Amino acid sequence: MVSRPLIIVIAAAAGVYRIVTGAVLEGGGLVAMALGLVCLQFAKKQPVLKAAAIACFAVTAGIIGYVLYRNTQ
Repeated sequence: MVSRPLIIVIAAAAGVYRIVTGAVLEGGGLVAMALGLVCLQFAKKQPVLKAAAIACFAVTAGIIGYVLYRNTQ
């Protein structure tokens, strides 16, 4: 099993790379996913961060849906 911190670093790095290469929307989705995972990591001590994590994941899901729709056009 892969550890959560490794996934956070990979998602954040991939997001920054996508933003730098011009895919801002896709990069933003990856960064939002990384932020959601960070919020979940700290939600153990501060439960209010769980709602922030859900919001970040909702942003990621929305971007995924939009990109899938855009690619079918």
